[in-house]
Amino acid sequence: MINRLKKIAAFFVYSNIYVVFVVASLLIQTSLLVDGAYFWHNEKVLFVLCASLFLYPLHRLLGALKLPNEFKQERHEYTEKHQKLVLLIIALSGLMSVYYALRFSINDWLMLMPMMIVSLGYVNPLRYFKQNLPALRDALYFKTIFVAAVVSFVTLVFPFYEVLEMSEITTFFASRFLFLIALTLPFDIRDMWLDKKTGVRTLATEFGKDKLIKISLFVNVLFSLSVFIQYYFFSHISLLVFVTFVISEILSSIFIRKLSGVKSDLWYAFAIEGMFVYQTLMLAFVVYFLG
Repeated sequence: MINRLKKIAAFFVYSNIYVVFVVASLLIQTSLLVDGAYFWHNEKVLFVLCASLFLYPLHRLLGALKLPNEFKQERHEYTEKHQKLVLLIIALSGLMSVYYALRFSINDWLMLMPMMIVSLGYVNPLRYFKQNLPALRDALYFKTIFVAAVVSFVTLVFPFYEVLEMSEITTFFASRFLFLIALTLPFDIRDMWLDKKTGVRTLATEFGKDKLIKISLFVNVLFSLSVFIQYYFFSHISLLVFVTFVISEILSSIFIRKLSGVKSDLWYAFAIEGMFVYQTLMLAFVVYFLG
């Protein structure tokens, strides 16, 4: 039973499907902060989930197929081994993404198009078929900022802009962006040895592991400061919600400090990415049982 659960967990993590649970958690978190009922009949939410289920496994699969064998890690080999199932998931989620996208209003498309264009520039899918083509993700400081900005946008602004006030959009976006930055930086540490071998410049290869951990911890403190501003100056969140976010910052900082040792892909998935899920579970408990 335990081995079967490990195999299931490995498939979800190594194929990048697990990221969809992170995106779903952030969408639910926004709904908890705004209007829980709005979540369940919001087709933009369903589009974001389907699009995530399409893009993240596709990115992992194409990367695994392109990477030379001597550089492949367990997550690449696992994805290649199960590529038929991954391709089926990609195809079905892609079709569902198109279905929901066709139901968007003009305003929805105006909101989404700039982010879609930048996203294509970020990965430049043509580079999987022709080497040496540039992509925005190759820019040293752009990768982490872009990932945090896009995930903040698609889990906060795009699905909920019709029910959010501008001050809420600004403050909620700032705090989510900072928390995402703090928990995205560690993945440069995970891939540091591979990036060095393949000549990819990242913040980890430029600053080193120890300095990047300090930067991540500092940004995490800024996250707590941003939620304090939401609570004290704007009254967008309650005291209990503020305390919940601070507790999640403390827990994530504990995990970030442990990055000084070598960690597995599963550890990164459940300790670092998992913090978004844990944060949402704590928030749901506060909203439904204590709020």
